[in-house]
Amino acid sequence: MKDYEEITSFLGEWGPFQKVIFLLLSLSSIPNGYVGMAMVFLADIPPHRCRIPQLNFSGFGLDLNYSIPLQEVKGEVILSRCTRFKQQLDSATGFGNETEGCLDGWEFSKEQYSDRVGSGV
Repeated sequence: MKDYEEITSFLGEWGPFQKVIFLLLSLSSIPNGYVGMAMVFLADIPPHRCRIPQLNFSGFGLDLNYSIPLQEVKGEVILSRCTRFKQQLDSATGFGNETEGCLDGWEFSKEQYSDRVGSGV
């Protein structure tokens, strides 16, 4: 049986061309690792809600029922992630029945993750 060097002898020696090709192929494979690992850090979206500047805490409490509408998602009733009640100064709670988008950003739950790339929005 022929050994490896006998079989590949027709290719020639390891010269500058082979070094350049090896370098270019190695450099092109580096971004593949980043793409593969990006899903670990970017795929999951933690529970979140609209930020309400009048509420000076970062928790998910009973006061949020007056400021964030509830919605049903997959059979579970949760706080809306993208809307909040429009503030009305003439009502008892300060919030009416009209909704608006998240104008002041979002509050992310820190129960599962303490800090992540997606929560910096």
